Amino acid sequence: MALALLCAGSGWNTTASAQDADAQDNKLVFAVVVNQIFNEGKLALVGDFMAKDVTINGVPLGRDGYKALVKDLRTTEPDLKLTVDDVVTQGDRVIGHVTQTGGGASERRIILLRIDDGLVQEHWSWPVQPGLSRPFDGLEGARLPTIPAAPEIPSVIPSGALANLPALEPSLSDLGVGAARQPAAPAS
Repeated sequence: MALALLCAGSGWNTTASAQDADAQDNKLVFAVVVNQIFNEGKLALVGDFMAKDVTINGVPLGRDGYKALVKDLRTTEPDLKLTVDDVVTQGDRVIGHVTQTGGGASERRIILLRIDDGLVQEHWSWPVQPGLSRPFDGLEGARLPTIPAAPEIPSVIPSGALANLPALEPSLSDLGVGAARQPAAPAS
């Protein structure tokens, strides 16, 4: 119901064939996330369009954390605006090329949403690499990349620091194997 009402209010066409219905619904969810939740700050929609355990860039935030992130972003940059330049869908994923403006700056970004039953399960976002004019040219009908793995967290321990530690493997005697363990006496 929420999709139909927002669809009617946003100008999105709902007459897609049954084969394209999921892709159109997912594009509509993408449009709501960008235009209504981020651009207009309508945080009440988070409960309707985000899974209760939604993640952003692999970090589990949940709905309350998602609301807090959007609220903080809009507080820091009250003139925040995302403009959708291109959108491609495949299965449960929608990937969009957007231009983010606010705070006197402009940045091109990629947003990937994984959507299941109309709810955003995962939200990924990263800046576009310089030199790409239109990252989706020629991708219509192509397979989208897999959702990227969470970045590896670098170790804060210097590489040579562990060399001076004693062996962490238990010895055979620690495990009760060998001479430290006596076999049971045979039964008479």
